[in-house]
Amino acid sequence: MIETKIKTIDFFAPISKGGTVGLVAKHGMGQVVVLTELFYRLKRNGYVTVLLYPQEKHQELEDLIADVDIAATSPEGIFEGISSLEKEGHIAFAADREHELSGELLKLKGKLMHSSTPDMTTFLFDLSGAAMDETLPFGKADTVWQFDAYLTSRHKFPAINPFASTSSKLDKSHQDQSHQNIKQRAQELLHQYRELQSLVEMNGLKEIPASELHIYQRGERLEAYLTQPFYVTEPYTGKKGESVDLQTTINDVRKILDGEKDSSELETLAYIGCL
Repeated sequence: MIETKIKTIDFFAPISKGGTVGLVAKHGMGQVVVLTELFYRLKRNGYVTVLLYPQEKHQELEDLIADVDIAATSPEGIFEGISSLEKEGHIAFAADREHELSGELLKLKGKLMHSSTPDMTTFLFDLSGAAMDETLPFGKADTVWQFDAYLTSRHKFPAINPFASTSSKLDKSHQDQSHQNIKQRAQELLHQYRELQSLVEMNGLKEIPASELHIYQRGERLEAYLTQPFYVTEPYTGKKGESVDLQTTINDVRKILDGEKDSSELETLAYIGCL
C-alpha cells in the first residue's frame, strides 16, 4: 500500500500501489482538496505527479497545479511527458472520469505498458458529480473513496465515508488481523453513533438512553479524531498540517474505542494529528 499518513484514508480505504483510486463526490465535498493534498505528500516522497486535464476548464484544479510535474490536455501529451522522464520513480497520475468513460485512458495505459515507464497509481476524480448517482462508477477500481454529504455539512474533513469507501487492501488476505478488528469495531461504533445522532438532532441528548450515552460520546470523539488538518490548507485554516502513520492511527482508534479518551474534551480531539 501507499501510506499517505492521512488517518481516515489509511485506516478505512488505503491506496494499493500501482492500482486505481476512484473519488466519488458532489461539488463542495472536498475531493479536489484531498487530491491536492495527496499530490503534495506524494511529490515530497519522490513520486512524479501527472495531471490529465478535463476537456473543460475548472477553476478548482488551479491549486493542484502547484504540485504537478507533468500536465497536459490530451492523452498524447501525457504519454510524451511520461516517456521523456529521465529519473526512475513511481508515478501518481490523476485524470477526470470522463477520460475513462471515453476509453482514452485504456489506450494511454496500453501505450505506456509497451514503453519503459515507471509503475503508475491512478486517481480518477469526477468534477461532474455524476458518479455519485451510479452503483459502480469506477468498475473494478482497487480503491473507492465515497465522499459524505453528512460529514461535509458538519465541516468534518476529509469527508470520506467510513462505510461506503472500499479498498482491496482491506481484504483479509492483505490486511493484518489487528487492523481488521479495530476497523470493524470503529465502523460499528460510528454506525451506532449516527443512529443516535439523528435522535439528538431532533430532540436533544435527553432522547438517548443512559445505557447508550457512552456510545454516542465515543462516536463523537472518534469522528472528531478522524478529522485532520492538511498542509495545502494551512493558508486558509491557520492550522498546521499533520501526518500520522497507520500504526499510530490504529492504536489511537483503539484507545477511543476502549474508552481511554472518554474524559477528553471533544474539541481537543478535532483537527489534530495523533493523540
